[in-house]
Amino acid sequence: MRICRNLDLLSPTYTTSLRDGCWFCHNQSLEQLRLLRQQHPEKWEMLLGWDLESPVKFRTRETVHDLELRFQLEEQYLLQGKPITGKQFYMDLHGYIERGGKQ
Repeated sequence: MRICRNLDLLSPTYTTSLRDGCWFCHNQSLEQLRLLRQQHPEKWEMLLGWDLESPVKFRTRETVHDLELRFQLEEQYLLQGKPITGKQFYMDLHGYIERGGKQ
């Protein structure tokens, strides 16, 4: 743990969560990844860059870029007072990702 801390590999979201792990871990919850994106955009940008070079998806079904689009759509929904759960959100999310974030 000390080695990981010294190399800045531990998730900076430890201060706001109970999860242990590296900030680039694919097993993080969506909430952890949201926090990473919001509170540590420089690390999120690193993940986006690595995602372009990776031959595999970040999570089982999603790339980091898919997650970025998801978080963008969530922000749009929340600004409009819409829930980010439920059938309509997931239908819109699927289309949003398919269009590469274009409305």
